[in-house]
Amino acid sequence: MLIIYVDDFKLAGPEENSSKGWALLRTKLNIGPEGPLGMYLGCNQKRESMTLYDGATANIVIYDMESFLAQCVERYLQCAPTGTKMKRASTPLLHDSGDFGPARNPTEDVGAHCEWCGFVAGSTVSQVGGDSGSPINAAAGTPSTVPKFIEKDDDRGQLADSASSVLMKVLYAARMARVDLLRPVQGLAKHFTKWKKRHDQELYRLVCYIDTTKHKKMIGWVGNELADLQPHLFSDSDFAGAEGTQRSTSGVHLCLRGSHTCFPLSG
Repeated sequence: MLIIYVDDFKLAGPEENSSKGWALLRTKLNIGPEGPLGMYLGCNQKRESMTLYDGATANIVIYDMESFLAQCVERYLQCAPTGTKMKRASTPLLHDSGDFGPARNPTEDVGAHCEWCGFVAGSTVSQVGGDSGSPINAAAGTPSTVPKFIEKDDDRGQLADSASSVLMKVLYAARMARVDLLRPVQGLAKHFTKWKKRHDQELYRLVCYIDTTKHKKMIGWVGNELADLQPHLFSDSDFAGAEGTQRSTSGVHLCLRGSHTCFPLSG
């Protein structure tokens, strides 16, 4: 298999055939000498072998993006207020404050009346909202509307104009070799056009996590024959997990699996 990206060539196949493959390419192209697996598309890739828990030997590929992730942190510091310092963070997400505004916060009203849905104890309410003849209006006596959470103009975040340049750089690393960053990047990217002060805090937390874990590497290993491997697709989604919009988000992870194999393909 050959991958070409501009002037980068990556060739994989049976070792005894690799020299023939490069020779065939040189009949049509003027390319430099081939070398071992190394830097490719910003990711330093290493091939090694290891002994598994039961004594079996597996070939492994290590995806190292530490230098690129350090660039992501540097890019953030260029956009952040002067004097911003990184802190240690063991997770990429802020602790949930539980305050999502009136649109999602539970009401404190109990029993007789609920201001959000117009419910009155003892009435028969079949729907929320409607015209003056709806059950809610007939029971409550006044037109019922669900108040919307109004964002304040002075709540605009400091990084509203530069957050996209930071997050899109992080997204590249997430797609290449740090799938643990996909969810927080996606969560913040939804707010580019309505960036608030809380999103400044969330981005800071994410970059602190990147700075803390930039030495972490994705590793895939293969210890089975090709006939013993199968693709496994893991899928999951939240339900109405985005505050304000109530959007749902799907996630997937595709990998090759075998009795001595676990090799990530995409996320």
